[in-house]
Amino acid sequence: TGHTHRPHIFEEKSTMLINPGSCGMPRDNGSLLSLAIVDFGTMQPNIYRIKYSFSPHLKSKVHPVVLECFKREDNV
Repeated sequence: TGHTHRPHIFEEKSTMLINPGSCGMPRDNGSLLSLAIVDFGTMQPNIYRIKYSFSPHLKSKVHPVVLECFKREDNV
């Protein structure tokens, strides 16, 4: 799931899969970058979302489908 750019945590028995999303071009919410931090003492994963904005120069360089992601509202 790593190339989806959508944050997700999956835990089952002794397996943990973490997709931190994207801090460069999130596909689920264009106004929030995402990252994951795992506390290895407790094995507790957390996904954090941070608001940011892209420069007009960067927006002019991306594919139109990705550009649509920048228009998405906060829905996470």
